[in-house]
Amino acid sequence: MDSFTETVNLLAATGTFIIGVLALVGILLHGIHHKKPHRVLDAVTKWLLWIGFGIALAGVIFSLTYSGVIGYAPCDLCCWARIFIYPQAILYGLALFGRDRKIFRYTLALSLVGLMFAMYQNYLVWGGTSLIACDTGASCTALYVNEFGFITIQLMALFSQLGLVAVAWIGLTRNGE
Repeated sequence: MDSFTETVNLLAATGTFIIGVLALVGILLHGIHHKKPHRVLDAVTKWLLWIGFGIALAGVIFSLTYSGVIGYAPCDLCCWARIFIYPQAILYGLALFGRDRKIFRYTLALSLVGLMFAMYQNYLVWGGTSLIACDTGASCTALYVNEFGFITIQLMALFSQLGLVAVAWIGLTRNGE
């Protein structure tokens, strides 16, 4: 494996791990302090459009880098997951210009559907029985990346979608929409 690919893997895996941990912490904190002010959640809420844009843009950049530059062929499930993350980079980018916090209701729907695809793909990677054929020639369970012994491309997709779900859910409920 060349140094470029190793660097991309390390950056993607580290970012994925951070997104996953912060998403889970954010969901837990928000669940506990849903109706109450919370110093950390209130501070983070101001930056949710930027955070959502960053996660979605990173998902676009890393997925295109893996398929277009490094040469890992995306499977059917990867292609479907991309359908639900790519528009979010555009939506969050537009929302940033207009400071439109109503975007969360649209991105939540996209993220939840994308999360379902990512959960199913990880279920397959972890040994589950396939319910849908993956026919593009690329295996839906291929492990091109296994950074830190557990972070795969499939897990990156799962944590990215989970991060976007957390951003949208917190944005919707803390803004009173």
